[in-house]
This record gives sequence, C-alpha cells and structure tokens, in this order.
Amino acid sequence: MAEEHHKNKNWLWIIFGVAIVVIAIFVFVNQSQPKCRDVQIPYEAQEEYTEQEPYSDQQCTTEEFSYSVNSDYDTNSYPHEGKIRYDINFKITNNEDQAGGFKYQRHFRTLQEDYGCKSSWDNVPYEENPENWESMYIYAKSTQTIQCNLLLNSGVEYTSYLPQVVPPTKQDCQTITKYRETTKTRTVTKYRTEQQCN
Repeated sequence: MAEEHHKNKNWLWIIFGVAIVVIAIFVFVNQSQPKCRDVQIPYEAQEEYTEQEPYSDQQCTTEEFSYSVNSDYDTNSYPHEGKIRYDINFKITNNEDQAGGFKYQRHFRTLQEDYGCKSSWDNVPYEENPENWESMYIYAKSTQTIQCNLLLNSGVEYTSYLPQVVPPTKQDCQTITKYRETTKTRTVTKYRTEQQCN
C-alpha cells in the first residue's frame, strides 16, 4: 500500500514537471515573437489637377458703314442732238468717324429698260452695263458728289434714278474674358500603410 502511494506521488511530480516545462515553452515562444502593428506613414507625391484659367480674347462683329444718299438729287434735262440729255448729281455722305471705299452703280431706269450712265460727256451717247460697279474713297464725315449723264431718245421719260451703293465694312471689337481648362501639378501629402514590429 505504501509502495502504491509512493508511485502515485511520483506521477504527480512528473505531471507537475511537464506542466512547468509546457508553461516555460509557451512563455518563451511568446516573448521571442515580435509584436507588430499597422501604422500610417506620410509621404509627398505629385498629382495632376485641372483648373479653369481666364484669358483675354477679342470678340468682333462686322458692320456696314453708316452712310446717306441724298434723295433730292439735282436733275437737268435739255435737248441734245435730237435726244434729251440728262445731267444728274447725287451725293454720298460717309457718316462714320473713319474713311472708307464705297462702291456704287450709276443706274438709270426708264419705262422700257435700265441703263448705266456715264460720269462725263467725252463720248456721248453712252450706255453702260448697269451691273458695272465703280469705287470712291470718302473721308470721315465727308460727302462726295457723283455725276450721272445720259442721253435718251425724245419721248422716253425716266421713272427713277437708282444710285445703288455698297458701303465698306468695319469691325467692332471688344475684349472679353474666356476660360480654358489647363492641367497643372501640385505636391500633396499621402499616406501608406506599413507594419512596425517591436
């Protein structure tokens, strides 16, 4: 009986010793492994971004010169070599503050047809193509007189004199602000995740 009690006691010491060894190993293993954690590490980087950038531009519109043609033009008529000679003067006035080149037609209408009329009497009678255009340079705020001379057969009456005018054009420009998208770069702070262990 005493011998059996002694054996049981020995087993207890063996179990206790094994437990001590296991605990010691567990503690050693835990102490030998590092403790790690995730940390945010800042760093600088370049990134692109877009921006609306203002700039100046010219916005222009094209306009005709302001002008006037006298409606009460001077008309003289008298016989000439069996025909009727008409001398007509009309005036074109440039109302602008700048000079320019005006185009015009000497256009004369009768009941039968249209005529172009001449500016002098060097070669009468003279019938000019009504589609022909002439040019005249008129200074700012100035007036030029245009002559129209025509021979018509007796009995042919004119109904109207049509001075057709094409004025020059001008550009009216204004400075306006526009915006364009530009790409730029800038330095920014970013973060990356790193693991640190003790």
